[in-house]
Amino acid sequence: MISNGTLGRLRNAIKTADEHWLALFDYCSVHVSTVISHVSQQFRFLVFFIVTQWVVSVQWNYFYKLEYLSLMVVQVSLNGLKRCTKICWLNGVTQYWSRNLCGFAYHKNYVIFIG
Repeated sequence: MISNGTLGRLRNAIKTADEHWLALFDYCSVHVSTVISHVSQQFRFLVFFIVTQWVVSVQWNYFYKLEYLSLMVVQVSLNGLKRCTKICWLNGVTQYWSRNLCGFAYHKNYVIFIG
């Protein structure tokens, strides 16, 4: 038979172990959800910016300003993503993708005067 004192110490040890395990689990789940949320926000912003850039460039044909602006925004956006994931090659790959995806929206109108 276990005495009341031993039973109390055993309950306290189990309670402490459960609390410690819950604290570790909570930290892990919060960390993983924060990383996933950060990456998904960066991706959603990049998709939103590409679509917005295409609409604006088709309507007003701001060729040079949008080209510069897109590179600046993609660089700023990817700096945050690189800090989160530590993938250094992602900057160049995503800039390449965004320029190719948005490239069809950039068109120059040539007017030739024959005098």
